[in-house]
Amino acid sequence: MAQPSRWGRLERLGILLALGTGLSVNNTKAVIEALVGIPSEFQRTPKFALVDRQTAWQTSDYVLASGVLASGWLVWVELLLGSYALGLMSYCGVVGLWWMLPWLGLYASGYGAIAGLSLVQAWQRQRMISKALEVGVGASRLRSPALKDP
Repeated sequence: MAQPSRWGRLERLGILLALGTGLSVNNTKAVIEALVGIPSEFQRTPKFALVDRQTAWQTSDYVLASGVLASGWLVWVELLLGSYALGLMSYCGVVGLWWMLPWLGLYASGYGAIAGLSLVQAWQRQRMISKALEVGVGASRLRSPALKDP
């Protein structure tokens, strides 16, 4: 496999920085819970064992049993921070603080991407639960304490 060009590496670095920034809300929550002594369950990184293109992560036992991909209040914090960064970008563009735009764009895209992924995954899961309830097959397997009935 050919090595990516320098510009390709920079592009990947930008994506990595944006996604890392987007994850900061969840990481901050975990650190605060640990410092304050709030017991919270460690939610490991999902491993979906996808072996081919026909296997869907949405139907994996891990997702169906735990509901760890359900959205919650963290999504709203991420959306708020992303919107705040977009507003600051507008302000900085008007007053001529051009050097701030790339950094604020990094924040806005990171928080927006993580919040967007969380919402899309929660929506997909909710659709699966609705379909299972309509059919009546496997609905108990799809239920999760983290989600309410549709």
